[in-house]
Amino acid sequence: MVPKEALERIGAGLVKRIKERTRSGADVDGQAFEPYSKDYGKKRKKENKPTTPDLTYTGAMLNSLKAKVDEERQMITLYFGNPADAAKARYHNEEGAGKNKTVRKFFALSYLDKNYLRDAIAEAKIKITEDKFGKLA
Repeated sequence: MVPKEALERIGAGLVKRIKERTRSGADVDGQAFEPYSKDYGKKRKKENKPTTPDLTYTGAMLNSLKAKVDEERQMITLYFGNPADAAKARYHNEEGAGKNKTVRKFFALSYLDKNYLRDAIAEAKIKITEDKFGKLA
């Protein structure tokens, strides 16, 4: 079993990866988010907000992204700690935002995220083995 502390570290790493990718303006596949509509882009410019989509109008939604660990089940759950932010995330990720219902899929694990997850779990298991039996040759 992977210890709770290692699972928490891995969960925090996944949250960080999703936040960084999203704030850089990229979706789960690493592609740039579809641009804002002309009118919404103008509104953001007037408010001195970035005009490139990064899903951080106030930052609250991404800041509420958390990881929860169930050590017994060896499970990491990613979730939004605030129900309003969870609804906002679903709106952007699944239902689509604005008049054109533009979907910007960000809340999922990319291929690179899955590789990170696999490697981090493997490293945690190697550490457990080395702690129990000594360094492997």
